[in-house]
Amino acid sequence: MSYNDPETFATQDALNVGRLHCLRDGWEDGMLSFMQSGGFSPASKGEEFAYKFVESLPDSDLRWVEECDYALNRELT
Repeated sequence: MSYNDPETFATQDALNVGRLHCLRDGWEDGMLSFMQSGGFSPASKGEEFAYKFVESLPDSDLRWVEECDYALNRELT
């Protein structure tokens, strides 16, 4: 699990909730297709990608949150 502070946030409950989408019908087919396509790695594209992505979304803002990883909503509580 990707947390800046895994000792605090990587709980069994977080794991269970985080995997709910994996139980949906068609998940295996979708994931296989995604992985075969090369996946998606915005971090490897750098800040330029982030700003370009935000520009494509109307009425959006980009805000960097220091010391926070994948689960922003849990780590800021």
